[in-house]
Amino acid sequence: MHLKVPYVHYRSVISSQICDEIVDDGRKRLVEARTNKQQDVRKSQVAWLTDKRIYDLVLPYIKDANQKAGWNWFFDRIEPIQFTKYGLNQFYDWHPDGGSDFLSVYKNQSDSGKNGKVRKITVTINLVDSSQYGGGDLQFDLGASGGVKTCDQIKPKGSIVIFPSFIPHRVKPITKGIRYSLVMWAIGKPWQ
Repeated sequence: MHLKVPYVHYRSVISSQICDEIVDDGRKRLVEARTNKQQDVRKSQVAWLTDKRIYDLVLPYIKDANQKAGWNWFFDRIEPIQFTKYGLNQFYDWHPDGGSDFLSVYKNQSDSGKNGKVRKITVTINLVDSSQYGGGDLQFDLGASGGVKTCDQIKPKGSIVIFPSFIPHRVKPITKGIRYSLVMWAIGKPWQ
């Protein structure tokens, strides 16, 4: 699928105070992240949040990006929110979050709780300014026509980037400090 707009960003739209409150809450719930027991794919700590305030804050941006990018994809639910801490040398290598054949290709991802629905739109929110960490770049693999693109727009604290869940992306290793982020997924019926 060729996309005219591979992602939409909103710079520093979540207040510093709200970002700090989310970090404080998330840090209390952290556990080691494992992706199919392959530590060479992902090293980080995660927690799962269901704070209605976050959903209410972010949902208008998801709807706006979906329309602004011309995707206009149907979704009817947002999955639980993933809070992630990337410390020194931690990363998440290339992966998509979803797609039409996501569950058959990425068997480590369970359909439990999705009721046959697939991830369509991914949201990433940076909770700290990039001056507080080194490395940790969010990158997209836009294929032969677009190549690998670093998403610099997400670096300021409180910034949001929204993109199709089937686009391969990664978080490069942290070289100093700590990067905190949120990830959310809008899900809906499988692609038609």
